[in-house]
Amino acid sequence: MTKIADPNQYTCSFGGVPAYGYANGEFLTIAYDNPDFIDEVGTDGEVSVSPSTDRRATIELKLMQTSDYNDYLSGINQIQLRTRGVGMISILIKDRNGRTLHQAAEAWISEKPQTSLDRGPKERVWRFRCAALLSFHGGN
Repeated sequence: MTKIADPNQYTCSFGGVPAYGYANGEFLTIAYDNPDFIDEVGTDGEVSVSPSTDRRATIELKLMQTSDYNDYLSGINQIQLRTRGVGMISILIKDRNGRTLHQAAEAWISEKPQTSLDRGPKERVWRFRCAALLSFHGGN
C-alpha cells in the first residue's frame, strides 16, 4: 500500500492561528529536553529507572522572510515581552493525513529569528519553548 507524506496536510497552529509561508525543505523541528526515563547504575551494577516528568521541549518553525506570518509572531513576541511572559500561547501540530499529533497548552517565543539578507529570500527561524509538550508519533 502506498502512503503519502504531504507537508500541505500538516496543521501548525501557534496561538490558534495556522502558520503559512514555510521555508523550503525542513520547516519544523521538535526536540525534547529530557528522555522519558532516567536510569542510574550503582557501583555493584544494579540499575534504577525512574520516569521523567519533564516534558519541556523546543520547537523551531522555519518561515520564508516574506511570509506575513512573521508579522503575527512578531506581535505575539511583543505582547509576551511587554507583559513579562504573560500571554502564553497554545501550540498544535497535526498531520491531517495521518495520526501524528503534538500539542502544548503553554508555550512562548524564546528566541526571535536572526536576520540575514541576501539577493534572494532567506528563512526566519522562530524558537518556541513548551512547558509540557504532549506527542503522539503516528503513521498515515
